[in-house]
Formats: sequence, C-alpha cells, structure tokens
Amino acid sequence: MTTSYAWNRSKRFVNIKNVERIEDTINYTLQTGYPTLITSAPGMGKTTALREYAERTNAVYCEINQTTKGLKGMFEMLIEEHGYYSDKQYTSEIGKICHHHLSDYYNRRYCLSPLIIDEYQTLEPKNQRELLSLQERCGIPLVLSGNNERLAGKKEDRGALQQIESRIAMHTQLDRLSAQDCERLAVAFNVEGVDAYRALSSFGCKTSVRELVRLLEECERIVNGAGGIRLHHVESALMGLSGASKKLELLSAEA
Repeated sequence: MTTSYAWNRSKRFVNIKNVERIEDTINYTLQTGYPTLITSAPGMGKTTALREYAERTNAVYCEINQTTKGLKGMFEMLIEEHGYYSDKQYTSEIGKICHHHLSDYYNRRYCLSPLIIDEYQTLEPKNQRELLSLQERCGIPLVLSGNNERLAGKKEDRGALQQIESRIAMHTQLDRLSAQDCERLAVAFNVEGVDAYRALSSFGCKTSVRELVRLLEECERIVNGAGGIRLHHVESALMGLSGASKKLELLSAEA
C-alpha cells in the first residue's frame, strides 16, 4: 500500500510520517478487531488522509456533524453510509435496524475494511459509549478520529468517558510536521532554492499541514506556471494570506 498525504484540490499524494502512523493504526484494527483512536491538534491532515484511505480501500468513512451527533442522527448516518435505508421514526427502532444491518455487513466483510468515524469528539459521551457498544455487538473494525477535545463537563460524562477509554485498544496521537515532511510537500509544489525549503520547513513545523498547504497553494497561484516557487514567492504569499508582517517570523528557524 502506498503511503501518502492527499491534497484534495489536485489529488497530489506525498509521503509524510503521520499517514504511516494512521495506516499502522488502521491495520492494527483490521488485524485484531479492537477499536482504535487517532487524535491530533486541528489541521494536521487526519481528515484528508482518512478520506483518501477510504477512497483507495472502499472503507466506510463517516464524519460526525451537528446533524449526526445525536443518537438518532448517528444511527441514520451509519445505516445510510453502509448502503441501507430506514423509514422508521423512533430512535429505538432505528437502532435495531442499524444493529441488524451492520451485523450482517461486517459478518460478511470482517477484517476486509474498517468503519472510520471522523470528528468523533463531536459526539456526546453517552453516544460515544453507544457507538462502542454497537462496535462490540456487531464485530465492527472501528477506527475513531478527532481533535484533542474532551466532553466531560458533567459527572455522568466522566463515568461514560472512563468506560469509553477502557474499550479503545490503541490511541495514536499524531505529531506536528517534521522538516522532512515539509520538504516532501515542498517538492510536490516545485519549490526551488535551499532558502525557500528552509523557510517552508520552519513555517510547517510551527503551524500545521493545513496552513503549509494553503501557503504553497498561494505560492503556486502567484507563480502561475512560470517556473518554480522561490523564497520571495513564499514571502509574498504569506503576507497576502495573513496581512501581518509578524507572520514572516515563522519562516525563520530562529523565531
């Protein structure tokens, strides 16, 4: 399997360390059947990498949002994303249908592909617990992903979270970009010059995948196909994106 970071707009794929760790975590789930959790600070490329993985392997990818963070919405999302349909109105009925269909789906496809649930932290703890109970009952190879947030404001939430954490077999915390990761992304955008590579590595290591790719996209727009991206393009792009000269400090290794 090719390890890659996917840049959605042009479907570029660049090897970076965190995607290797994501795929290692997914493989652990497929080999053992135990649920795993992938977390990081926002903008570190989890969602893009997981969507690209799902596209390549036909895994089921679901993203929790305001519509699907409730129990009924979660059940309906899971039913639909697995290719089924329910016209039931009550949550208890939809839950039974979800259990039936997912049990059938993963009994036939067990260990062939995972169920990936992204933005997992958006679910309330009681619904996180229900999802993991569903995983146990249906034998789902479940991979959870989200930002470093916890919903434990109430006493009952803390109890639910303890039960949740005891069921997760592996927790992978993704790191910030390394200099090598930044250089690989820069190569994909046709960056030229040691000074430009150093500046972009400094910027990427201090920010995120999202911000580095956004900066490189803006550099590419400025260059407009007329040669490679050089340091003055990076500086101009950063000023245009941020509107604040202090952002230029991020290009310096000493900042």
